[in-house]
Amino acid sequence: MSKRLLIVGGGFAGVAAAMAAARYRHLLGCQSDLEIQLINPSSAHGIRVRYYEKNLAETQVDLLRVLEPLNITLIVSEVTNIDPHVGQVTLDTGQLKSFDSLVLASGSQLVLPELPGLKQLGFNVDSYPEACRLREKLEAFGEKANVVIVGAGFTGLELACELAIDYPEASITLIDRGNVGSALGDNPRSYIEERLKKLKIRCVSQQQLTGVHQDIVVLKGDIKIPCNTLIWCGGVRANPLTSCFNAKKNNQGRLILNKVLSIPGYTNCFAAGDVGVAKVDGNHDSLMTCQHGRPQGRIAGHNAVAFLYKKNMLDYQQPDYVNILDLGGEDALYMEGWKRTVVRQGESAKKTKKEINCQRIYPPLNGNISELFDAGTPVIQTQPSKYDD
Repeated sequence: MSKRLLIVGGGFAGVAAAMAAARYRHLLGCQSDLEIQLINPSSAHGIRVRYYEKNLAETQVDLLRVLEPLNITLIVSEVTNIDPHVGQVTLDTGQLKSFDSLVLASGSQLVLPELPGLKQLGFNVDSYPEACRLREKLEAFGEKANVVIVGAGFTGLELACELAIDYPEASITLIDRGNVGSALGDNPRSYIEERLKKLKIRCVSQQQLTGVHQDIVVLKGDIKIPCNTLIWCGGVRANPLTSCFNAKKNNQGRLILNKVLSIPGYTNCFAAGDVGVAKVDGNHDSLMTCQHGRPQGRIAGHNAVAFLYKKNMLDYQQPDYVNILDLGGEDALYMEGWKRTVVRQGESAKKTKKEINCQRIYPPLNGNISELFDAGTPVIQTQPSKYDD
């Protein structure tokens, strides 16, 4: 009787899991015995980390270009429920799909607080449709754009700097509950602050948004700032499908995974990327980044097949950690380690950032099965200065 592996999600972790699972199926010689299906709400693999950029066309990859050569079935639908006890998922069409093993890689979602006017008037770059909607709005305003960005974390900083380059005469204000420029720690802070100053980005620290109107936003203390484009870059939470599992979760709703990336209490169910959190070393948890999601996907996809055929599973660990922050134009910061020590800056760092965003994080798209199998090899590189993951 044939077996079925379901992969839920076609983001960085889901695509990596698909390539790894197909690779191991091939190595075990069980192509006819194991059916692999990937379920995703759209037919595209979105390069989410590039949604702050102006040219969005390159951020959508046809999933069939990756899955068809690997003999993996794509199901364009949204999973609304998972019953891990009977091994079944429910699609938004009402269809039920059974599974023998599962990789949950459905990602995360932006959290929008209940603030007056935010949902009706606000924008974000959390999804491809939303990023396109924002760019249409900005193109309409052009240099008359009066932009307020709430949230000065990684996304907020990259977006603010990108917009300052794209619309140099526009007004751009960056607001954060903490100190703008400090989200990545002390080491890169002074460089970030100088870059924001150079780009004439107004920074408002230790403030909170309380309301959004057509032409202004309101901050705590009834402070009003002119604004015709409000962009929310606040925090995210794991996809709600994590609630289908009676397992421990962190404060972001992420499943706390074991070393082989299975969900405790559900030996045939694995998770990767933003829906799960695992120890990368003895002290640090994996973050909601493709740097951790892609290798986790490779391990989870491999292990989901290994479970079905009673093979040894691989432990996940990823002690090396690297950040590259895009600061607009030809500027970026290359940081290593959990203290984010600045190693390179300016054009050199930006060159690496472009290589990562435009090449390295893309799956092979030429249909070459050997290259797809290589991309799914469940190995964690260990040279942070090369940013292999």
